[in-house]
Amino acid sequence: MSEYGVNQIKSLQNVDAIRQMPAMYLGQLNSTEQLVYEILDNSIDEFMAGYGNVIDVHIYKDFTVEVIDRGRGIPVGPSEIFKDKDGKPIDTLTGILTTLHSGGKYSHDKNSGYSVSAGLHGVGSCCTNACSDYFCAIVKRDGHIYKQEFAYGVPTSEVEVIGDTDETGTTIKYHPDKQIYKASLEPSNRLEGRLVELASLNSGLTINYINEKRKVNKSFYYKDGINGYTLQLIEKKKRLYDEPILINDKYDNIDGSKILVEISFIHDNEVEPNNKIKSFVNSINTYEGGMHVQGFRNALKDYLNEYAINKKLIKEPIEMRYFEDGLYATISIKMTNAEFEGQTKTKLGNAIAKDAVESVLKKGLEAIAKNRKQSKILDLIAERASKTKTAELAARQARLNSRKAKQLTSMALPGKLADCANHEGQSELLIVEGDSAAGTTKQGRYKEFQAVLPLRGKILNVSKADIGKILNSEIIKGIVAAIGGGIGDKFDVNNIRYDKIIILTDSDVDGSHIRSLLLTLFYYYMPELVRKGHVYAALPPLYRIVKKDTTSVYIADDNELEKYRKLHPNDNDILYRFKGLGEMNHTEIKETTLDPKTRTLKRITIEDAEEAAKMFEILMGKDASLRKEFIEENAFSANIDSL
Repeated sequence: MSEYGVNQIKSLQNVDAIRQMPAMYLGQLNSTEQLVYEILDNSIDEFMAGYGNVIDVHIYKDFTVEVIDRGRGIPVGPSEIFKDKDGKPIDTLTGILTTLHSGGKYSHDKNSGYSVSAGLHGVGSCCTNACSDYFCAIVKRDGHIYKQEFAYGVPTSEVEVIGDTDETGTTIKYHPDKQIYKASLEPSNRLEGRLVELASLNSGLTINYINEKRKVNKSFYYKDGINGYTLQLIEKKKRLYDEPILINDKYDNIDGSKILVEISFIHDNEVEPNNKIKSFVNSINTYEGGMHVQGFRNALKDYLNEYAINKKLIKEPIEMRYFEDGLYATISIKMTNAEFEGQTKTKLGNAIAKDAVESVLKKGLEAIAKNRKQSKILDLIAERASKTKTAELAARQARLNSRKAKQLTSMALPGKLADCANHEGQSELLIVEGDSAAGTTKQGRYKEFQAVLPLRGKILNVSKADIGKILNSEIIKGIVAAIGGGIGDKFDVNNIRYDKIIILTDSDVDGSHIRSLLLTLFYYYMPELVRKGHVYAALPPLYRIVKKDTTSVYIADDNELEKYRKLHPNDNDILYRFKGLGEMNHTEIKETTLDPKTRTLKRITIEDAEEAAKMFEILMGKDASLRKEFIEENAFSANIDSL
């Protein structure tokens, strides 16, 4: 058993700035799930180290969060690393929960306590502690139960023994600080999806999830591990073969460590196939892929080409994109010293990961080829790829000619664009719903750095349209031309004309629909625009309250209105409800939506765009069974405005 005690804990720096600059450490502050992740990652690390196979996540009605694991428990006792302002040692538990970048995962010693870790992508328990008005740690280890409480990252009690036990583990219970999370104390609905991911990627782990606010009580356990996750990716689409191919093995690293590689993939058999590859490193979702994904693509392409040529299914090697047609894959590796590109840690940089995945996948495919029954699956994949290429070649020339002609005529700037004077620095493109609202927005905008593009009606739903039809849409051509950078595989985020693309629509069903259509366009054909943080949604208020002194107060939504009325029950204020942007004058739009000092913007994440695209695939796609199932499941709880 590897050591995990007070001498394995390393301290890198303090967290004095966390409460003053929380967004630097936690990203967006409109939801609190990152606080949960920082605690949950530590529990996952314990499971990956071989300790504790059950984790409980409990969200109480007041948004207090409790995470319970059965790991080894956070080390407790005096440490030479952590000291108070007078230089006297403090308890290791106190130090870990109040010091940034501290823990056994920062030691490269083979006895550090962790061989792989997911918890290094955040700032750990100390950040959750600093951003909570209440925080309590209960630790079971060494035959005792220890407890310490905190408020705003500061201890309010000493570490005390509250009982004896033969069990081990850590319980963290905290309540987010509303001074920091002013918009909401609730974790978003992405939390449940992340729990599903973690349970799928860690075969044998059970995650019990209770959310009293959402009335959820579920347990996530996947006996088949990532195979279960791959089946979730393909959902109810027709399959080319019955079950996913699962390949897993260990790869010997040159430093003596082992890299665990797990690969699961399946192909759909739809008339209009899709594809999706999800990749993970130490349970971290690597949205931008990296070396492990490159290794998967290389090995799959090379081996299938060799196999198909030997069996005379094809005459010459074909490109990977034909084998990827209809492919749904999950790639998960677990390794020491994972290196990521950039601060977001969504792209793996270790070159050895590419070698590991290539080696394991090739070995696994060779074993499948030797199995008479399983080899038929490889035949199906190769034959499908060959047919796809043949059909594409037959239509390529005509399609390319048509596409080039359309692209040549679509790149002129749209006549309705009211451009800004200066494109340097923080320039903004406001895509505005309706000519009326756009006219008012033009009056209220800051002409130096804000451009306005009117949007008349709903744009084409790109999730079910081919590229030719998309490029023939005048509305989409105008959007593409105004943004710059191109579209599809030719899109280059470095060539965009504005730093911020701001979607400005009414706060109603139609506005939500238009916003979702735009997000679907960006997700499928300009994903880097979203990944690089250039897309925003403006959040205009629903209400204006005119007080006795004629001053105005703007209210975001019905919930905020209810709070305001409770605080001002007897005020004889005049309430106005904006039915749409067109009802605002240019002063109101400027104050509430255009002025960077007073407006509210929501930065759109790639998960937001993916969720919008998925919703349109369900509600407007060709598979009526998915639509029926969605309606039946959500008939009594659907919120159309959330689209």
